Amino acid sequence: MSMLPLLTPRILKLPILTNLKARDGTSAATIEDSSGKITIGDSILTTTEINGGNIDGTTIATSDITVGSGKTIDVSAGTLTLADDQISGDKVEGGTIAATTITTLTSTTGDITNVNATTTDTENLEVTNLKARDGTSAATIEDSSGKITIGDSILTTTEINGGNIDGTTIATSDITAWVR
Repeated sequence: MSMLPLLTPRILKLPILTNLKARDGTSAATIEDSSGKITIGDSILTTTEINGGNIDGTTIATSDITVGSGKTIDVSAGTLTLADDQISGDKVEGGTIAATTITTLTSTTGDITNVNATTTDTENLEVTNLKARDGTSAATIEDSSGKITIGDSILTTTEINGGNIDGTTIATSDITAWVR
């Protein structure tokens, strides 16, 4: 019966690498002496998990980025740039953008059919018809003269400085005439 010689453990010492090269001598990567950081100039990594650090100066042109459930892409410190019409109304507020609150809207002109506002603060308001909120006609304004025709009104304090009062019966008030 023969006995196998006992193998003694041996320590294999590899040379310290600072450059990785392909067989033909083309540089593939470098390793920094003090930190051990590997710099790869060009690579194809088929399965890679990156658990920290930064990805700088990179364009992702042929892949999609999917953010997992409960995760966030935070672009608050930078700028998110979108193409015109890139966000559909169907993706904002569940569909058509119909109920939007704009705190301050500045415009020199507007082609708006209906405005539903509690307060309108403006220097000039150009209209032809004034209507109550329910659509009942209240007054009209003549385009060429600006004369206002009010079909029915209650004027609690009114100063009339000219013109005529025609076809009117004054039945419940005293008339005081001022002589100048």
